[in-house]
Amino acid sequence: MLRSPIFWLIVWGIIFGVRVRSLTHACYFHVEELIRANAYAGQRTIHAKERAEVRPWRRSEAARGLYQPTAVTPVHPFRHVWLLPGPLFILLPIRPFLRGVVIHWSPLVRYPTGEWLDELSDAVAHFLGVARGEVERTETSIPRKRTRIVRVSG
Repeated sequence: MLRSPIFWLIVWGIIFGVRVRSLTHACYFHVEELIRANAYAGQRTIHAKERAEVRPWRRSEAARGLYQPTAVTPVHPFRHVWLLPGPLFILLPIRPFLRGVVIHWSPLVRYPTGEWLDELSDAVAHFLGVARGEVERTETSIPRKRTRIVRVSG
């Protein structure tokens, strides 16, 4: 069993998945205040609860139980941060082998100004462990609410 290549591929896949998840969460925590994803998730939860109160016939009293949910909803970082792996990232999933990230911000962010995008680039540079001048925004789509920030090759 331990000599089987399939076993080691499964082990490597699990390690790789855990590492990608931890890097995605770390990048999200660097930019979470700027993209306002937590506030947006809370707002969606509140609106869903208000819609559920308007339609009480959908849920019986027995199905509701005693649990009182709060407006705090955990955000899924994979919705807001996409890692752009470099060619060696598959072999060794560490930050120096990341090429960049794609950041999706929430609708609660006012129109993204140049200063806001610069702050976002600085946060991504801090996550990647490089200086501010070593990252650049290669693509910003205002209608899609996303920007691609990559390392400057040099």
